[in-house]
Amino acid sequence: QFECKRDTQALHCHSLKETGLKQQGKTRARRRLLITCAVCLIFMIGEVIGGYAAHSLAIMTDAAHLLTDFGSISISLFSLWISSRPPSKHLTFGWHRSGVCVYIYIYIYIYMVKKNQLNVDVSSEGVPCGVDFDSVKDGLLSVGGVKSTHSLRMWALTASETQLSMHAVIDEQTNPQTVLMDMTRLLQTEYGFSNITIQTETHTDDVAYCLQCQDPM
Repeated sequence: QFECKRDTQALHCHSLKETGLKQQGKTRARRRLLITCAVCLIFMIGEVIGGYAAHSLAIMTDAAHLLTDFGSISISLFSLWISSRPPSKHLTFGWHRSGVCVYIYIYIYIYMVKKNQLNVDVSSEGVPCGVDFDSVKDGLLSVGGVKSTHSLRMWALTASETQLSMHAVIDEQTNPQTVLMDMTRLLQTEYGFSNITIQTETHTDDVAYCLQCQDPM
């Protein structure tokens, strides 16, 4: 005689364990993003202060890049928060797809920020993005025969066309053509300048008193 027994344990339609694991995963992701956001903010503030104190536009420009990263991380945190909202009568599956929309927005946001920064550099004839004034000057002074530089100007005409003009004070015993070739090669290979104008001259005391010859602050 066989007896059939019915399992009296009720089966729930959702796995409580799986739901708990998903929630833990979101909590860990949120914690990591918060830590990353805090570190990014600290570095950004440090670069703003350091760039202002050192009069370095390159450092402050890098701080602007960190601001872009900070904004993207903040949007990701918002995405995690909104995707955790409960379903509604209008969105019966919940807000899970909001993450996809947010990531598309992040991509557009980063693209527009980069484009606007490039437009500002070009329209204002600013120093090309990624080029540091002090680094270029130090590189020029390392060329043999160059004693000093002045009237150093750098600007971006387009995203790919950058220009530089300068005066170089060279040693009287140095061949001007050799110095010109060495400086031009350095500016093209190390810093990517496409149009270069260099005027060589011997030392004159008038440079020290000419405001237009001084390096920008």
